[in-house]
Amino acid sequence: MKDKLDVKTTALALATTSAVVYLACVLLILVFGASGVSFFARMFHGIDLMKIVAINISLADTVLGFVGLTVSALLVGMLFAKVYNTFAGKDK
Repeated sequence: MKDKLDVKTTALALATTSAVVYLACVLLILVFGASGVSFFARMFHGIDLMKIVAINISLADTVLGFVGLTVSALLVGMLFAKVYNTFAGKDK
C-alpha cells in the first residue's frame, strides 16, 4: 500500500526548496557576477546564459522573482501531491 502525500507538507517543502535555491542563485550572482553565470552555464552543458541573464537586477525585481517563484512552487507542490494521491488511489 502506497503512502498518501500530505498536500500542505509537499507544497511547503517544494516552495521552501525553491526559495532557498533562488536565494543561493541571487547570492552567487551578487558575489561572483559574470563568473557566477559561467558556473551555471557549465551546469547547463555550456549554454551561453549571458544572452538571457541580467547581472544588474534591481531589488524590486529580485523580490518579485522570489515571491513569484515561491508561490508557483507552492501551487506546483499542491498539484503534485493531489495527482500523486489520485494515482496512488488515496484521493477520494
